[in-house]
Amino acid sequence: MEERDFRWALDKLKEGKRVMRSSWAKSKQWIKIRWPLNYSEQDVVDYPKGEPPMTRPYLFIELRPGRYVPWTPNQDDLFATDWAEPHEVELNDPEE
Repeated sequence: MEERDFRWALDKLKEGKRVMRSSWAKSKQWIKIRWPLNYSEQDVVDYPKGEPPMTRPYLFIELRPGRYVPWTPNQDDLFATDWAEPHEVELNDPEE
């Protein structure tokens, strides 16, 4: 597979695609961008429990099916060249 850096991954994310590191194949984890809705100032004030919604784009990772959390790349991720789209990576069964 060709070398793809984080810049490539970020471009794919901005296109609405999911990306992952090839080294994540065993865990089947991938990341995606979440684009928040355009909230008004009043929406933030009226938000339940006073907790404002996310108002800026952010990355999230799927830890396992249906379980998502915000994600920030670490130094290793930023300099890695094994970024790919999930359909390009042979996903291994985590039990293997």
